Parts: sequence; C-alpha cells; structure tokens
Amino acid sequence: MNILLLGASGQVAWSCLHEANNRNVFLKALSRKDVDFGNPIDVEKAVISSSPDIVVNAVAYTAVDKAEEEQTLATRVNSESVHSIAKACKQLDIPLIHLSTDYVFDGGASTPYTETSEVSPLGVYGASKYNGEEAIRDTLSRYFILRTSWVFGIHGNNFVKTMLRLAKEHESLRIVADQVGKPTFASHIAEIIFDLISMYEERVDLPWGTYHLADNDVVSWYEFAGEIFKTASQAGAIDKVPNIEPINTCDYPTPAKRPAYSVLCCYKLEALLKRPMANWKNGLETMLQANSID
Repeated sequence: MNILLLGASGQVAWSCLHEANNRNVFLKALSRKDVDFGNPIDVEKAVISSSPDIVVNAVAYTAVDKAEEEQTLATRVNSESVHSIAKACKQLDIPLIHLSTDYVFDGGASTPYTETSEVSPLGVYGASKYNGEEAIRDTLSRYFILRTSWVFGIHGNNFVKTMLRLAKEHESLRIVADQVGKPTFASHIAEIIFDLISMYEERVDLPWGTYHLADNDVVSWYEFAGEIFKTASQAGAIDKVPNIEPINTCDYPTPAKRPAYSVLCCYKLEALLKRPMANWKNGLETMLQANSID
C-alpha cells in the first residue's frame, strides 16, 4: 500500500515514520520543505501527484497562543488546506486519516467528552481545527478523524521537554492545577494509525468517522509535571527534582483560553480496536529512557 504522510517534522509524524520503519512499511512523507501547507492549492496538487492509496495528515498549526494573532495562517493550515486534502482524496477515491484536537471543546463539561458531545472552541486554534473536521465530513465518506489531547513525544516540542528544561534552570516551579486532561504519547498515536491502516488493507467497509484517541489516566498539568520529574529522576534524565507549587489558570494568563476539562472518552475507538487505550505513564517511561531526545 502506498501511504502518504503529510508532515515529517512534528511529534506524531516523526513517530509515524518510526512506526513505519518498525513494521517495514513503505511511507512517503512530505514536509514543509516539499510543500507549503499554508497554500491549499499546492497541498491539493501535492496529494494528487503522489497518487497514494491512503493519506495520513499530521500537519497542523499548533501554536495555540500565536494563532490568536495569526488567524489567517492558522485557518489556511488547519481548515482550508485540510479541505484541499479531502478534495484530493475524493478525486483519487481514497480514505484520509486526520488528526484533530480536544480544543474543539470548551472544557465546561464534568464528564468525558464523547464524539457526539457539543463542540464549542474557545479560540482560533480550536475553531480552525473544527472547521477542518467539518470540511472532511462534508467532502468524504471514508475517513478517520482522530481527536487527541496533550500530545508528547521523543521528537519535537512538548510539555515534558519544557519541564525537563525548567528543572535544570529553576529550583521551584508554579504549575497550573485546575486544568485536567489525558496526556497522550505520540508513539501510541502512531501505532493506532498503522493499526487502522492494516484494518483497511484487510477490509474496506470500516466504520469510518470521528474517534477520540487519548491515553488512559486523567491528570492536571500539576500532577503531570510531578510524574515527569519523578520518572525523569529515576531515569537519570535530571539531576534534581524542583519543588512544584499548584496554581490556578488565572495566575498564569495566556492569549488563548485553555479548556479546563479536556478529558476525551475513547470507548468508541477501544471497541473498534478491541483493546483499551495505552497508559501515558508507559509512554513517559519510554521517552525518558530513550538514548536521545530531540
């Protein structure tokens, strides 16, 4: 099967390349050096000219705060170019696997969000991602939209790496404790993406649609930081564990509002895969025990 991966430098894209190598699967990846993902016309041409059997879109404008200032670019990458990808897939009569986000929700819930929960993004990033979802649903009948949350991985920038850096620079840190969600290891996402591709190779009549994909166990950023420091200390990734103080969101204002409750219910995907989601703690251990972290 000819798999086209859009994006090659992000956390999930890097993990997809690694997973493809582990499975001895051929994968063609297009990076920002190959195509301007902010140009919908170029993106559509790139997909069609690659003539793939399936497309995995791991490209996104993910700078949540910066998106408030760069709304046009965020919309082009997360919405308009996604629409172009969907149109190209329709022309080629192939399915699309697309990554989305928990930021399509406003975080006002008190129970886990399902795929049918009401959508209400708080900022430009979430709105642009949701519009991208809608473009896919309006264009294609064969697609997997995978909403995920709090992604971290060996490659790329993420909360884990930020905490490791700050631990070396400060003796104490103040971490937001009133936002909760599910951290998700990028490699776990990549594994599921390739499991879905394998299922497609075996049968074309899959239950396509929108799914939630997040690792197990709900924590706050404060609790996540504590687990990072504990695991990093055990792995020898840091020399000292900083003191951490829990704070509220109002004590750490940002240009874009964050959902206070970002817990995704993944029962639908677990039923399809016939297994539970992985635990993010295992992913954290894997990441911190890696020989190198980019």
